Amino acid sequence: MLAYETKYLHTAESILDYGDFRSTRNGHVKSVFYKTLRFNMSYNEFPIITSRKMNVDGVLGEYAAIIRGPKNIKDFQKWGCNYWNEFGDSYTGDLRIDYGNLWTDYDGFNQVAELIHNIRHHPHDRRLLIDAWKPTNISNASLPCCHFLYQFYVEDVHLDLCWYQRSGDWMIGVPSDMIFAATLLACIASICNKQPRWINMTVGDAHIYKEHFDQARKQIKREHYSPPKYTLAIQEEFTDFQPVDLKIIEYKSKEAIKYDLKK
Repeated sequence: MLAYETKYLHTAESILDYGDFRSTRNGHVKSVFYKTLRFNMSYNEFPIITSRKMNVDGVLGEYAAIIRGPKNIKDFQKWGCNYWNEFGDSYTGDLRIDYGNLWTDYDGFNQVAELIHNIRHHPHDRRLLIDAWKPTNISNASLPCCHFLYQFYVEDVHLDLCWYQRSGDWMIGVPSDMIFAATLLACIASICNKQPRWINMTVGDAHIYKEHFDQARKQIKREHYSPPKYTLAIQEEFTDFQPVDLKIIEYKSKEAIKYDLKK
């Protein structure tokens, strides 16, 4: 599974070398269209970038908040995740996001409950999907979903995930999204008594911010290590997960690189 980080770093270099320089909503970027990453969790390996130290606890806290349908930055803070603070209402902290909320209430329909039922009872169904893109919500959202479409595939005892996101900040967002995707797949697999296997990640607009060019070049030149192992406590219900349920084992990385979050 070491190949995933090699590809991740090669893609970062390709974005810097050949990306289209663009002025965007929140800054100047180098951008390319359509990039993919693939991870195999079959050997109890967890896809975490090792060429810089990752804040794994923050992502697990984000996942714990999102599966419970967050409405306020406090819903993230209680799980030790603070990077949503920038997107909340400056007075109340309220958030209007479709992450998690549309997963379990899309016009009254619980997509997660339907997904779990069908994985268990109709494993060959071609509609094992969660969709979090609702165009009528976009104009009022605190932040429209970056990743929003998740398709699952059952093969005997294995469960695979195809993950799509419209936009990916390659140096900050994508490494965190890798952890989030792996946690999602591992938890759904546990609930359905399956073994997590392939994650196929597709990023539409893959970009690096101008302010991150130097740090990205530094990271690209670094060596990286074998991915860590993990354990996950058995999950009974979708909203059972707590960050302490997932243990990362033998995570070896280079030192942290500071990338400022772009709002």
